[in-house]
Amino acid sequence: MPNRLLKMNILLTSGFISLMMIAGIFHLGAAEAKQSGYNFANSSGLTTAGNVAGYETAEPTTVDQLIGQIIQIALSFLGAVFLIFAVYGGFTWMTAHGNETKVTKAKEIILSSLIGMVITLAAYGISIFVIDALWKY
Repeated sequence: MPNRLLKMNILLTSGFISLMMIAGIFHLGAAEAKQSGYNFANSSGLTTAGNVAGYETAEPTTVDQLIGQIIQIALSFLGAVFLIFAVYGGFTWMTAHGNETKVTKAKEIILSSLIGMVITLAAYGISIFVIDALWKY
């Protein structure tokens, strides 16, 4: 048994060393390309072709724009979750067939999803207010 563990340990160690060597080679290659000053956008002619076609060069995205995009994506996701819960609660209510426990459960689902959406929108509004107040100073 110890011989088997020793073989496994040697195999794992040699695999790790090989992986580190490959990563080092890729890192050196990337550093070499970066130091050589090669600019793909200018050297490939894509910028010129885009300008001739009527496209403008995009401005780089700033950190605050990136954060805004992330918040928009998160709010879109939460809106979809709210819609799914609202539809599920409505479906549960419509298929309750007069069963009071199912109707109560459906009302709780709809109310909980609505409260969650209000809290999310309030948090978004407060964060926008605070960020606007901080950017002024």
